[in-house]
Amino acid sequence: MGFAFTRAFTRYGGNNMKIIYIVFFSIFLFLVLTFSAENSEKVTLKYYGFFRQELPLSILVVVCFMVGVLFTGLVGILERFRMSMTIKRLDRTVKELRKQIKDSEPLPIIENNLYKKRSDKNGRGEGDKLV
Repeated sequence: MGFAFTRAFTRYGGNNMKIIYIVFFSIFLFLVLTFSAENSEKVTLKYYGFFRQELPLSILVVVCFMVGVLFTGLVGILERFRMSMTIKRLDRTVKELRKQIKDSEPLPIIENNLYKKRSDKNGRGEGDKLV
């Protein structure tokens, strides 16, 4: 279903991804606005007497969502940094191992192929003959 929709949508050319983003953003904005309208009652946040704050439930949920998005993004950035460092370290290891393999290879042996075994018509060898 998704493939058919994407194929039909891109058949007409143009900047279709921009249209898709606008449609999804509009749906998301509509959901946020209706959520805010339905959850406008006040809630009180308290933390052991240090602070007491009243704010709409929708604001609290949106703030918690945004904190989660930021935290997830930060963890993703740190993981990507860690993975890039691991890739660099492994690339150096591969380069060093390739150099060790190249250095440990024996020099090629050059054979003198002047003398070869020749066979007669019956497949019997005639011995070493100069070619």
